[in-house]
Amino acid sequence: MDKSFFSVYLVYGYNNLVKSLVALHLGATLCSLLSEYDMLFISPAKYLSKHHLRILSLYGIEKHFSFILMEDPLDQYNIVNSLLLFSSRKNLIVILDNFTIFPLRIYGSRRLNLKSQKAFVEQAAMIKHISRKNNTPFILTAPEHGDKPMYWRFIEKYVDRLYRVSIDGEIVKLTIVSKDLSLIGSYELGEIEDLVQEDLRKLMVNILERY
Repeated sequence: MDKSFFSVYLVYGYNNLVKSLVALHLGATLCSLLSEYDMLFISPAKYLSKHHLRILSLYGIEKHFSFILMEDPLDQYNIVNSLLLFSSRKNLIVILDNFTIFPLRIYGSRRLNLKSQKAFVEQAAMIKHISRKNNTPFILTAPEHGDKPMYWRFIEKYVDRLYRVSIDGEIVKLTIVSKDLSLIGSYELGEIEDLVQEDLRKLMVNILERY
């Protein structure tokens, strides 16, 4: 078993749906590579889109998948903290969709004050700790702000692998990015409707094994 799979991944970009779908593809691929692992998808969205459901069907992991709705941004704080114990008892792959919603919703500003900065960094540190202690892969999504993930300077040291998603015309691109935000590799994934095609399974395995 490749220990590098037990990492903290960050998928960032401007399109929320595309970020979420790519994160789900990565999680589903890990689920197929790691035996006896279940996936936990935590999101502020009220329901999964038809694209999400088709990806789950594509990988055949519906029985190994759970969805948690974050109705209150404080839910994220409580859920992440509870995962320390929960993931020690059950093998989990955790997708935390829109990770940066926590400080944005609670403190109402993109500019973090000392209180919100401390709470946000504590969340990132806890995620990294759980990932290492319990062999729990985490896949986070975040908006792009300028040329980097939102709040990157606060969470950089807690992220192991970084992926940027963008749309060029109608084509979705996935770029593998180093910690200093330089380009490592780039792939065209097709149009949004193509993100549920079986061909992407081999590509995602290749990406996870190479990067």
